[in-house]
Amino acid sequence: MENNPILDSEMETGLTLSSDARAFLFETSRWAQFLAILGFVAAGFMALTGLGFMALGGAMAQSLAQFGFPPALFGLFYIVLAVIYIFPSMYLYQFATKGKQALQGSNSALLTESLGGLKSTFKFYGIFAIAVIGLYFLAILIGIVAGGAGLIGG
Repeated sequence: MENNPILDSEMETGLTLSSDARAFLFETSRWAQFLAILGFVAAGFMALTGLGFMALGGAMAQSLAQFGFPPALFGLFYIVLAVIYIFPSMYLYQFATKGKQALQGSNSALLTESLGGLKSTFKFYGIFAIAVIGLYFLAILIGIVAGGAGLIGG
């Protein structure tokens, strides 16, 4: 087997973290854990709101009739949002807990797993942002087509 000096030298030296970098990562992990827990709580409130819309649908049907949506549909929408919101919170919590453990035990494998959770958090938010922007463009397009059809129709 042939040795590649460029790749082998990278494997031997590795990455070392200064005490400042360790402190920054540890503090980042603490804030990430706080935000992840807030995300779980927010998802719980969203789910409870959705269940409330579904349970009180009959009483709210009259007031929501002006919007053209049944209350159960609002409730389902909130529950779906709650389920979606759990994922980035879960990834952020994974980053936070594994990051603190990795720094306390000087475990580079655990730090790698932790950073994978952070990557997943940002990847989720990026994909979600692209999807929302796509829905905005679709809504604008539908609005333009519907407006044009309204002008043509009279």
